[in-house]
Amino acid sequence: MDRAIQPLKRSWRNRRRSRNIFFGLILGPVLLGACDLPTVPARTGDRAPYDFTLDQTELVMRWPEGAVVRVFAVPGPDTERTKLLADGLAHGIGVWNDITLYDEFRLEIADRVHEADVVIGWSDGEFPIETADCEPGTDGRAVTTFCPHPDDPTRLRPFPIRTPAGLEFGRPRIVIVIRAGQAESPEMVPRLVAHELGHALGIGQHSPDANDLMWRGTLLADEPTAADVATIRTLYRTSPNILP
Repeated sequence: MDRAIQPLKRSWRNRRRSRNIFFGLILGPVLLGACDLPTVPARTGDRAPYDFTLDQTELVMRWPEGAVVRVFAVPGPDTERTKLLADGLAHGIGVWNDITLYDEFRLEIADRVHEADVVIGWSDGEFPIETADCEPGTDGRAVTTFCPHPDDPTRLRPFPIRTPAGLEFGRPRIVIVIRAGQAESPEMVPRLVAHELGHALGIGQHSPDANDLMWRGTLLADEPTAADVATIRTLYRTSPNILP
């Protein structure tokens, strides 16, 4: 599987785009492909955190402490895939919320795209946001994408929302795309969604351990492992350079 933050991507596999990310200034989008140490050396059990900075940089991107991050699932091309994605999202939200110590963040499902911070959908679905200025990547089984704000590289660019009257100011900052072919392996979808949510929360790289949820290859874990937990907890005790 690919890795994750797109136009800040690490799939981040688009290393050409990754080279456009410089300390203190991001010039291009970040792609974090889904699947194929910091100041506070937090540990969970006997597992140490792995690197969570944006690829080839020392930049840290995360939500403000205590943020409620709302995720909107785009209805699929058919009822079966709509349910598959909705179930995967419920699973992913649950496993990440379960590991917070002091409500450092909370993921919730958004009923409307206007209320969402993150939008997730199938690659062949019709997204209710305009992505022309921050195009999702095409490699990997899934990919998480976000772009720096053109006027403030310490914030992320919002995606405009499509309405019958045209485009209007949007709230979503991050888009997650699950490849349509992954519906043929329904047991993998909850893992992919949980993995991508880890990127959306700010884990900018992949674990070097194939047993972790944030591994770059075929996922074996259904939920964050001790190393994933140590990493996200350390991330949310580290000052960010970029806030969504």
